[in-house]
Order: sequence, then structure tokens, then C-alpha cells
Amino acid sequence: MKPQINIIHKTFWIITLIVFIILLVPSLVQDGMFLDGVTYSAISKNLANNNGTIWKPFYTKTLYPEFFEHPPLFFFIQSIFFKILGNSLYVERLFSLITAIISLLGIKLIWELFFNKSNLKYYSWMPVFLWIITPIIFWSYKNNMLENLLTVFILFSVIFSLKALIQNKIFYLLLSGLFILFAFLTKGFVGLFPLVIIIIYWITINKISFSKTILYTGILLLFPIEPKSLNNITQYFNIQLIPSIKNNRELADYRFYILVRLLNELIPIVIITLVITLINKFHNILKRKIEFKNILFFILIAFSASIPLLITQKQNGYYLVPSIPFFSISFSILIVQYLQDYFANIESKRFIIIKKFFILLFFFTIIFSFSFIGKYSRDKEMLKDIYSISNQIPQGTVISVPQKLCYDWTLIAYFSRINNISLDCSSKQKYYLIKKDFVPEELITKEYKEIKNIKLTKFKIYKQNQN
Repeated sequence: MKPQINIIHKTFWIITLIVFIILLVPSLVQDGMFLDGVTYSAISKNLANNNGTIWKPFYTKTLYPEFFEHPPLFFFIQSIFFKILGNSLYVERLFSLITAIISLLGIKLIWELFFNKSNLKYYSWMPVFLWIITPIIFWSYKNNMLENLLTVFILFSVIFSLKALIQNKIFYLLLSGLFILFAFLTKGFVGLFPLVIIIIYWITINKISFSKTILYTGILLLFPIEPKSLNNITQYFNIQLIPSIKNNRELADYRFYILVRLLNELIPIVIITLVITLINKFHNILKRKIEFKNILFFILIAFSASIPLLITQKQNGYYLVPSIPFFSISFSILIVQYLQDYFANIESKRFIIIKKFFILLFFFTIIFSFSFIGKYSRDKEMLKDIYSISNQIPQGTVISVPQKLCYDWTLIAYFSRINNISLDCSSKQKYYLIKKDFVPEELITKEYKEIKNIKLTKFKIYKQNQN
């Protein structure tokens, strides 16, 4: 690679990393998180503190004392972070950031592996940039979603499958199969789509025989199952998977919601692609020899991760997270066809100055991002009240609440995560929690006395009278 081209690529890597930091770090260092992410961190923290086991995770004493809504690998791996680093709110945020960094590296490795014999390999920053600017991606990594770890396993299963195909070494297929197993134990059947990568490679790239395609795909299936996991997996099937397929769980507004959401999420990528295409007046791109089979290869992988979600109407935008890296790679293949010509004719002196500027901006971005430490990204008043209550009430306490608060899932999640407190609306406990606008029943005023020395904004906390 020419020295001036090297400077250009390094500059764009710095820009990509700046965007990565800006989109993730300021939110990650603040308190407050989406319900599911708080729930997962609470379960992981509980596991680290010997509440529950890997095959029977524990959420609260009154809600999911045995949690089978998802397979347990995410909770187990995150619990290791809690064991090492303690119960700080930054543990799950560090975990999310690390999964984002590993995913970044995974996308880079796939690109460089696939284009190892082409000058395109130096453009690995492009798919990373398109990936991180996709709204559902930086939202997911801010919120400790299962898809963060799932994406790591999927990317590395694809990496090892590609290594096996390119280098013709079956050993890599065994590693790929192992990562597919890890993906399954993280999010269930949605983690199995890399099983079709060999077939997609045969259809699009066509460098292996049909018999080898069948053999290699069969090898991917040779991953072991831990006998102790069977009860957990069975419970997951019965509680989560089968009801979802039957549309008996929470549903999207309409059947094709996930496709509409996918189109919305890809808008930034599509706009960048169109702008670069139009700048190049389109016909100039067509003069180049574009390997459309490579684009098709990654597009089909992306669709294999997203289209099967239509099987059930239980659909959420973040289910698309594992597919976005492959959409990013496919669009990048088209974009860099133009950039190759543009970079070949650009002056390197200009980029030396630009590079120095962005290096300074990179360090400023880090300092700026960490200035958000101690602030709240959401649920500020609720979190302040929960911290105040947790400072006065022993860890592991069960608190009585009115029926309505039994369905405040965010409140339940924060109490569990912060102090392992459970909420109970079916029996009398030592403490009773209500919202400030809730008129306490006569029974409460007779049996409980409000604790006045805990300053609260949204709630009131009562303690049973001592007789």
C-alpha cells in the first residue's frame, strides 16, 4: 500500500473510532438503562453473588426466582465481570463496551479475511463505520442487550467458517460450530443462522462442491450439549419459544413490523451509499468490475439473520442487531469501488494535517465522554428514590406494594439490580412502598408508619408498627 493511502486509511480509522466513542461512551457512563438491560444485569449480579445457578438463574424472590426466559450463557459470562469487579453500576456498562469493541474487531477481521488478496482489505474501517452509525446498534450497546454478546459469537462463527472455506481446514469448522453453540446458549434459535453460511457460500461464491458443502455444514452441527443444560433449554422452549411462535407473548403491532424497522435502521447506510454513488455519477461505478457475488454473499447472510424473525409476531427492533454487521459489509463493498479511485488521486499532505487534527479530537472526545460520569440518561427520579431506600433497607428485603406496582417492571428491575430487593403485592412485609399520588388504604395507616427521614420524590416508604 502506498504511504499516502496508508495515511488516509489511518485517518478514517481515527474518525470511525471517534464516532464509536461519541455514540457509546457518554451514555454508558451514565446511570439509567432500558428495562431488559437492567433485568439482565440484575440476574448476572445475583449469579455472581451466589443467588441462583447457571442453569437456574435467579431474578427476584417474588418474580422469576428461576429465570428461564432466555438461555443462561449471557448471565454466566457477565456474572464473571461482577465477581471480579464488584457490584458497581459500571460493570455491565464495561461489559457492553467490551462486546462492542470485540464486535468491531470481528467485522474488521471478516472484511480483511474475505478481501485478503485485494486492495479492498485496507477499507475495513468502512463497514465498521456503517455498522456503528446504525441507530439500533448504538442503542443496543448502551443498554446491555443479549444481542451484544450474541453478535460477538455470530461474528466469530462466521470468521472461522470463512477460514475453513478459504484455507480448506476442517478444524476451523469445529471452532465455528462451538461459537454457534455459544450463540444458541445466549439467545436460543436466533443464534443458529450461521449454520447456513456454507450453503450461501456455495450458492454465491461457488468455489466448493455440493458434496463438500453438505459435509462442512454437517460438521458445524457437531457441537456438544451439556446434560445439565437440558432442563434449562426445555424450560426456555416451553416458557418463551413455543408461546412466541404461537403469538401468545408480547406482540408487534403488525406481522411485517421487523421488515419496516429494518428499512428504517438502514436509512443512514443507504443515504451514505446513495450520496457517494451520485457524486460518482453512477455510470463511473458501473465501469468498474464490481463483484456482485460478494455483495450477494453478505446480503444473504444478513437476511438469514433477519427474515426468519417473521416466523413469530413477537418482534423487536433490537432483534436485528446480529444482522447489521453483514448489511454494513455488503453496502461497503459497493461504496469502496468509488473510494479506491478517489483515494488514488488525493493529495497525502492534506490528510497528514487532517490526521493530526483528528488525533487531537480523539483524545478530546474521550475526555468529553467521561465528563458524563455520575449523570443520568433516564429514570433519574426513580433511581434516586431507589438508592435512598436501598441505603436504609437491608439487602435482599422483600417490600410490600399495591397491585399496580407489581407490574412496574422497570421499578422491579432497578430494585433487584441495586440492592436485590423484591416487590410483593400478595402478602404483608415489614416495609410497604407506594407512589406519592397513591392514597394509602386504611390498613396501611393502621399497621404501618411512614419513614420520614428518607427523602423521596416519587414514592413513600412505610414500616410496620412495632408492637
